Amino acid sequence: MKRFCALALVVLMPEFGLAQTSEPPLIQLQPMAPAATTPAADPSVSAPLGSVAPTADAPKVPEEATEPPQIELAPSPPSVSNSESDAAPLPSDLKAAPPLEAAIPVETATDWLLALVPAEQSIPTEVRIGGSLPQPGEFRLTGETATADFVLTLPEGDKVPTELLLSLRSSANVLPDTSYLTVRINGTEAGKVPLDNIGAFAQQRLPTAALRPGVNRITLTATQTHRIFCGPEASFGLWTEVALGQSGVEIDPATLALNSQGFLAAMHSQIARGGSVEILVDDNLDVTVIRDVAGRITDAIGGAPKIEVLPFYSMEMAHDTRARIALISAAQQPKASFRRGADGAFVLQIEHAGGNLPDLSAILPVRIAEPGVPTLTPGHVTSLTDLGRVNVLANTHYSRQDINFLLPEDWLLLASQKAQFTLHYGFSADLAQGALLLIKVNGQTVRLLPLDRKGGTVQPPLDIVFRANRLNPGVNTLTFEMSVPGDPPDLPCTPRSTDMLVVLADSTLDVPPSPKMRQTDMSRSLARLSGADIVIPPEVAKPARDTETLIAFGALLRPLVSDTTKARLHIVDLDGVGLVPTGSTGVTRRLLQNAVYPSLGLPTAPTTSPDAALPAAPASSEPAASADDPGFSLSNADGIATSGQTAAATAPENSWSLGHFFSTEGWLYYALGGVRDLTLPGTVSLVSWLDGKSGEALLLQLDPDTPDDIWLIAGPNLSMNDLAQRVDSFRRVGRGEAHGQAALLLRDGSWVTWSEKRRPELLEPLTIWNLRTVLGNYASWSPSIFTMVTLVAALLSVIPALLFVLITRRSGSRT
Repeated sequence: MKRFCALALVVLMPEFGLAQTSEPPLIQLQPMAPAATTPAADPSVSAPLGSVAPTADAPKVPEEATEPPQIELAPSPPSVSNSESDAAPLPSDLKAAPPLEAAIPVETATDWLLALVPAEQSIPTEVRIGGSLPQPGEFRLTGETATADFVLTLPEGDKVPTELLLSLRSSANVLPDTSYLTVRINGTEAGKVPLDNIGAFAQQRLPTAALRPGVNRITLTATQTHRIFCGPEASFGLWTEVALGQSGVEIDPATLALNSQGFLAAMHSQIARGGSVEILVDDNLDVTVIRDVAGRITDAIGGAPKIEVLPFYSMEMAHDTRARIALISAAQQPKASFRRGADGAFVLQIEHAGGNLPDLSAILPVRIAEPGVPTLTPGHVTSLTDLGRVNVLANTHYSRQDINFLLPEDWLLLASQKAQFTLHYGFSADLAQGALLLIKVNGQTVRLLPLDRKGGTVQPPLDIVFRANRLNPGVNTLTFEMSVPGDPPDLPCTPRSTDMLVVLADSTLDVPPSPKMRQTDMSRSLARLSGADIVIPPEVAKPARDTETLIAFGALLRPLVSDTTKARLHIVDLDGVGLVPTGSTGVTRRLLQNAVYPSLGLPTAPTTSPDAALPAAPASSEPAASADDPGFSLSNADGIATSGQTAAATAPENSWSLGHFFSTEGWLYYALGGVRDLTLPGTVSLVSWLDGKSGEALLLQLDPDTPDDIWLIAGPNLSMNDLAQRVDSFRRVGRGEAHGQAALLLRDGSWVTWSEKRRPELLEPLTIWNLRTVLGNYASWSPSIFTMVTLVAALLSVIPALLFVLITRRSGSRT
């Protein structure tokens, strides 16, 4: 009876809206219920997930669903099919009877909304002029003019939607009379939508005949006018947001074919509405299998979707799921198939054999990736066209345009060599007084240009020479930042008929070559990380959290460079802070903890006088240790007394001992620190840098003997899915941010970094042709050491001359 009531409750939940409505965590792991206590123990009772259909007697697909194409799957080539004869036999605890799924009709009365998907896969979460994603599912267009591209994939068929739905809202600063949103579909203008909705989102329907089956390119351009003000600050007050989960086209789910295209369309729609990717697993499934499947779906969808890992009989599944994945054990060959769930959801059923997955490349094709960061060849003049850019236009009173490019990882110039940027630009003749253009390299201004004089035409080419040591190996950023005051600032901007600024694509960048040298930091290792390179130290293993971590990072991280050398990312929490290698930086466990867990404090050893009475030791059932073998080991990290430590081990601070002399608090450490500050001017010790800082996570690579091992201390406030996104974004940015040996993720989402200026390494033979540049790099790295080495070499060169003089004088006196 209990089984029957429980089964009835689970079955009726999606039918009567009784499913749990609270927002699930980003990745949720539920333990598999024992087979003896689940409905699956009775083969006559159907599984509550009719969505999975993991049964050899699964009912046929509804008639409105079309047959998917035949897909070859490895290792053997069975076809992807929906027929009941193709279903692999399942474990006894997963078998279900077919009548239940047939009894619950697929809901086809309500249309599904296929949502807009941003074409750009890496969208900033901080508000900027242009496109950003300040809240999940709410795409913001900021500025007087802002453009963003979206992708909308429609299924093949005769019936193509004739309306595009847009759910919009604008800020109170937007003047509706002169503000509008221009919509272009596949290069054809589909209409203009007035921006007159302030407050809550309101949905507008735009009739169009430009949509077609397959991939559609939707371009939204917001033209916005401020009600009162004009100027750089006013530009940030102009914004319009698009609710992605409520924007797109409505479609009858019955018209979606039960194949890869229909599954991805349903999954896109679910994620855009704020849903997650549900992966249903059987008991004792290897986490690497889940990670590989999660990575495959991430590649197919793009971005970083939320992922939930649930057992088949979990009560946590959303009642309005449109697509999910089921991982089951196969008795024979791995294969994949599509099925309809009892709630109408598309189910990709993946059968694995011994942890081996079928070939999913045809079912989950990798989404067309954005063009990678172009590579600039040192020693060759490179134009912006060569870097894949067209003319850069700026038509807002504040504008920032970034152009990223790659320099080889073995490129290094630290001396006074010069690079040159030849700027071809033009600007309007009527810009207000004080208008400026800043040219920046990796966030540092190399030239400031006035834009309030001699405008109205393209200017003569301008050579901007800057120090090449502002560039880094790896990703670099060239920035054009324009600021134009309002004229006047307390009135709306005057309508314009000309462009404010244009930077022509024939502008060129010339970077000098360098010998093959490298200054080790974590940027190179971060760029080589893949999903399989995540390590959880076994000393601090926590099964649920570890699985969450491996899946979140494994599904998102992909190598950014083609380098066969492997890197590893070790992820720890509070319990594993003591495992982080700190090299010779002198950083203590307490300091690392306070940087990520500032609200917690490590217990400190009581400071008592040598004559103070010791508290009585607690009674113990353990046998007493002998004098030769005390039975315990001590760790004096941070000066914290461990269990069994005596009072003699905690010496007063003013006492002197040889151990204290060599410790991180002793005189020798500070003396060596003074020498380091003298030999490496401009550096700050990591202890001083971390003092007083706190954030959400800390990336470290402090041991020069293991440069391919990076450690991540994860804080308590971010989910693993969010943290994986932050780390992935950090390693992709330019402006020199990902370089160094330590990086702290602040609470506002930005990163701050520290570098100890490690000694450069020469990766090629020293010759007369590269001698000057190599010596220049070492001299710039440490002028004091280079001067001392030069002085010693000079003294050594004098010794032969002195010996010659002494010998010749002595022999002359004899004659």
